[in-house]
Amino acid sequence: HTLRLHLDRDVAVREFPTLRHLTKPVTAIAADANRLVQMVGDVKSHATIEIIDGESEVGGGSMAGTPIPTKLVAIRPTNTGETEMANRLRMRSVPIVTRTGLDAVLIDPRCIEPDELEEVAIGVKEELRQ
Repeated sequence: HTLRLHLDRDVAVREFPTLRHLTKPVTAIAADANRLVQMVGDVKSHATIEIIDGESEVGGGSMAGTPIPTKLVAIRPTNTGETEMANRLRMRSVPIVTRTGLDAVLIDPRCIEPDELEEVAIGVKEELRQ
């Protein structure tokens, strides 16, 4: 059954989240990044937030280590370090997967489903205001 689903690319992308995330166009990632920034809203007294070019890295299989262009939401908190904030985001009851770099907490919207963006935005706002 699984192999038959892979015969039709559109069906496979729809049915398998990993394929959907790997093939998500950068334009769609940029749109999700913009939505996330808008949902977080004005947090100027707690952080600067911008969308930057970046790379997603495939974690395994035949593409292990292969970079894929993406857009990242870069959050530079003013009241705490980026490592501490990233750790707090990861330790939430629903973890928010991040990485750090460029003196920022980096969120890659590639693997965030559209209906999860609001929960991520709420988490970011809550952690920034601590």
